[in-house]
Amino acid sequence: MTVKIGINGFGRIGRLAFRRILALQGETDIQVVAINDLTSPAMLAHLLKYDSTYGVLPEEVSATDHALIVGGQSFTVYAEPDAVMAAISAGTMLTLSLVNRTLSDRTKSASPAASARDFLSDALTSTGTMLAIIVASAWHIYWIDPLAAIILGGFIIYNGSRILSNSAAKLSNGFSPAIRQAITATIESANEVQAVTFVDGRYSGSNIIVAAEIVLAAQTTVPEAYRICQHVQLLLQIQFPILYCCIQVKPASAQHTLHP
Repeated sequence: MTVKIGINGFGRIGRLAFRRILALQGETDIQVVAINDLTSPAMLAHLLKYDSTYGVLPEEVSATDHALIVGGQSFTVYAEPDAVMAAISAGTMLTLSLVNRTLSDRTKSASPAASARDFLSDALTSTGTMLAIIVASAWHIYWIDPLAAIILGGFIIYNGSRILSNSAAKLSNGFSPAIRQAITATIESANEVQAVTFVDGRYSGSNIIVAAEIVLAAQTTVPEAYRICQHVQLLLQIQFPILYCCIQVKPASAQHTLHP
């Protein structure tokens, strides 16, 4: 039984699928009967014939006003804009972005955060496609499509650079000054801590290893200092994905240090 299919969107993936189905003729029961793309059949024929990665298609390729002719076979080309599918895609990608963002906030993991940014780019791309289709179809304003492409392309580059920057910072032991300030403020919120003289950290995956020096009252005993350090570490672990804390204690009026 022959399975008849249509290819909706004759971009890189659509053309590669068409090439593969064409190559398997006689071996499979799949038959392409129609193509839907807003690009002219003549341009589609050129893009199908000459591929920068997969080379020149050996079959003869030509076009009429409403069809592609490949190896003597005619494939009807439609140009039906599908704003509904673009809207569904945008909604799906936005939902996935929000889910990953929520997961990242709860687990303090960088991987879902990167996925959330990626899905957001996809959602905006689909939204731009939907708006371009509606505006071009309803008011025949065709320049909106390249304008949307330029704007969305710029956002995708910006979003990708943020993902790369965050990943590179963690791989190179970079540490955010904003997080350092927040950690310092959390340590200072402990009642027994008189001052914080040093805070640094590095990433271990999505977790943080913190090194800090705190000032305690001169009469503080070693057991008390240990208890305070444990309390500080608990405060940090509540608010940050802290894997381990190395806290050094400095008496307020002495030059020597204690190491609980």
